[in-house]
Amino acid sequence: MRGLSYAVALSVCLICQAAFAQTIEISVQGAARDCYLAAQARDVKAIAVCDHALKFESLSARDRASTLTNRSALRIQAGDLRGALADNEQSIQIFDGLAVAYLNRGVALTALGQAGEAIASLNRCIEIGFAQPELAYYDRALAKENVGDIEGAYQDFKKALEVAPGFKAAEDQIRRFHFQTIKA
Repeated sequence: MRGLSYAVALSVCLICQAAFAQTIEISVQGAARDCYLAAQARDVKAIAVCDHALKFESLSARDRASTLTNRSALRIQAGDLRGALADNEQSIQIFDGLAVAYLNRGVALTALGQAGEAIASLNRCIEIGFAQPELAYYDRALAKENVGDIEGAYQDFKKALEVAPGFKAAEDQIRRFHFQTIKA
């Protein structure tokens, strides 16, 4: 009987691997909208704009949750992983249906060394139906690799490419995998 073994050039460094935090569009004008635009531009200096929106603007539950999620993306960019995690936790409590909050939560958890919890969060992101599933599969692959599930990581990188052919980050990760046939 022959088996397939996955071997990976394990230069696993979360800082070196780009995880993908994302933003969510806001339906209102004002500072909440400016927060979204700043998060889209990855302008970490604009975290104060998000703070202002959350403190002073009257936002629907969905827009408040979205603004927290957008601020979390900026905090991830700035390296404030605990702040990002807190924002996503609060966003999920306010409005449980934002897949992007689960994605960003997974990114922060993986970077904080809590990859097992990250996988659960990314699973929920996929279940909800994130609009860019390739990013969720990619981030989940990074988390799986960090818990030693090399085959699961490979399968998720493949799934990311299946749903988004040509996704360069996943293509780059797949190249690190080498296969060998093992006789049993």
